[in-house]
Amino acid sequence: MKLSKPESLLLILFLILCYFPIFHHLGVTPIKGWDESLFGMRMLYLYETGDYLPAFKIFQGEVPHQNLKPPLMTFVQVLSFALIGEQDLELSMRLPIAFCVLGTVLLLLWYSKKESGRLWWGMIAAIVLLTSEGYTRVHVGRTGDHDAALAFFMLIGFFAFFRYLQATDKKAKNRHLFVLSLMLLLAFLTKSIVGFFFLPGFLIYAIAQRQLLPILKTPSTYMVMISLLAILAAYYWLMDTWHPNFIKGIREHALGRYTTSLGHNHPFDFYFKRYYVSSFRIWVYLLPLGIALLFSPKLKQFKPIGQLAFYCALSYLLIISFSQTKLPWYDAPLYPLLAILVATAIYQVFQALMVWSKKSSFFPTSSWIIYAMIFLFLVPYVRIVTQFTHFKLTGDDEQFAYMMKRIEKNRASEDYYICASGQYPQLSFYTGYYNKIKDYQLEIVKDAEGLAVNDEVMFCQNSRKQLLEENFEYEILEQYGKRCQFVRLIARRDE
Repeated sequence: MKLSKPESLLLILFLILCYFPIFHHLGVTPIKGWDESLFGMRMLYLYETGDYLPAFKIFQGEVPHQNLKPPLMTFVQVLSFALIGEQDLELSMRLPIAFCVLGTVLLLLWYSKKESGRLWWGMIAAIVLLTSEGYTRVHVGRTGDHDAALAFFMLIGFFAFFRYLQATDKKAKNRHLFVLSLMLLLAFLTKSIVGFFFLPGFLIYAIAQRQLLPILKTPSTYMVMISLLAILAAYYWLMDTWHPNFIKGIREHALGRYTTSLGHNHPFDFYFKRYYVSSFRIWVYLLPLGIALLFSPKLKQFKPIGQLAFYCALSYLLIISFSQTKLPWYDAPLYPLLAILVATAIYQVFQALMVWSKKSSFFPTSSWIIYAMIFLFLVPYVRIVTQFTHFKLTGDDEQFAYMMKRIEKNRASEDYYICASGQYPQLSFYTGYYNKIKDYQLEIVKDAEGLAVNDEVMFCQNSRKQLLEENFEYEILEQYGKRCQFVRLIARRDE
């Protein structure tokens, strides 16, 4: 991608703007409860033993789940942890995911330059993406979860398929097909079969472009299909050989999510409503215009890529909407596609305004661009960035890490009990981290049995506080919020 000096300067300034929603305060908050903590346990176990974590029960606490998700990004996070983990645990887990977000932004800019010779369309798409709360949020772009990495690999595959259909040279076609197959494999190794959810959209677009028969007549198509199926079959066979009942776990838990709610049952329109309420607010109102323009004969630039984005987004959205289990981050790969559709609408409006403003003596072209940019992007950008400067807990389970960090910061103790009852993956992760990496001697207990006078105990649950108060007198050494306390037991109440 060759850039002129003004474009290079513009790109540098734009990337500085992108820094804040992607990297600003990335490692400040502790690892989140549930999925990010589960990924953290996988990372720690692989880093320490060099082996794949079979089940989370290896760590202390009540996390009996089997480890079923593919390991690709865990390997990357282990490398990151080996480089900077000792200095900043949270940043080491999240940095690889943040680079995937940056890669997504650069991919949009690359296509914009290649298609139009300018960066504007890609910059608009990138800002729409980064100011979408469903994407720049916990569990996607701002944590160590793997959904943003999945979206990145799927978007590369999306562009590879598009260029495969456009290519006329056999070598170019084979090159794009190889990239597509590689991205399908990487997406699968990131989050299993979800990585194939753009394929129905690919099929629809190929039919609409009358390209399906040429694809089916190409021998390399079948070579790719057979190769992918063979790799997938080998992966499941190896995993089931190394870890018995792995396939059974996939069938019952992972695939079972589609037919069973698993405690996250929502109506069919769950994701549609979220776009208006929170995850894609402001931009969702431009989606109808973007979609309408795709089928307008007057639109030439970005029309083909927009149509492919529409077919892929629609098919993916329908697949996850029919699923019985629905969680807010399941639609992560959709946001780059939605950004493409909205960027097409905004770009065309800009083009029309510039043509009109050249004929107007009241508003110069530059004024229209400045006014439109401020009106459209400033408010959502400030709102997103502000979220990363004012932190708040998103769940009761996250208080454990805040308290443990306070104890570490004040050097209060390296040998204490944590009294907790229930499933708290964050607690299991940080307990494992302090014990395995920092040589602490922490032990999770559910009740007061085994505790003795002079023991130091941490708790963040009212039920555990009541339990200790019934059995011991204690003095408070550290406190966080209303629930978390670090205490020293000074006397038994029954003596």
